[in-house]
Amino acid sequence: MFVARPADDSGRQVLGFVASSMIYDELHINNIATHPDYRRAGIARELLETVLGEGRLRGGSFCVLEVRASNTTAQALYVVLGFHTTRRRRDYYRSPVEDALEMVLEL
Repeated sequence: MFVARPADDSGRQVLGFVASSMIYDELHINNIATHPDYRRAGIARELLETVLGEGRLRGGSFCVLEVRASNTTAQALYVVLGFHTTRRRRDYYRSPVEDALEMVLEL
């Protein structure tokens, strides 16, 4: 897990985080979030670039993640980083029920 905090370390506030797992050569992004007050500041992108770099160092061949079909902002970021949609997973999310798009990036 990687956590983003203020550069001046003035507080204990978490600006964002990414949780991932590595199984053989597959890096899986389990969760990524940015504090609402700091969205659109490049934090998620920096976190993803960090975890993708770490995945490459550990011998990863590809990275997989799921994203809500309605989360077009996140999807746009993933596309800029080189991810592409491989399939739609029906009713993947709960509360509310929603499809997920599975996205993959070759490392």
